[in-house]
Amino acid sequence: MIDKSLPLCNFRLLIGYTEDKDDMFGEWKEWKGYAYAGGMFITAVIQSLALHQYFHKMMTIGMRMRTGIIGLVYEKVINKNVNTGGLTLHN
Repeated sequence: MIDKSLPLCNFRLLIGYTEDKDDMFGEWKEWKGYAYAGGMFITAVIQSLALHQYFHKMMTIGMRMRTGIIGLVYEKVINKNVNTGGLTLHN
């Protein structure tokens, strides 16, 4: 939820900044725009880092599960071949 709401909040601030016709901040108005743009960049970088960690962990868990399942299937086939005296294929 946070990864989607932070860029939207910054985007709303930037739109409000560009639509503001009053020059109530004077010379600080230009720096306010740079601050909003910098904030959007920083939130995008943090979001990217967080998603990278998430996808890395999920891929690692998925590969471990896949390896475990393949190992169990392989073990079952080997045990079945030992009990039956070998692998026989019928066409």
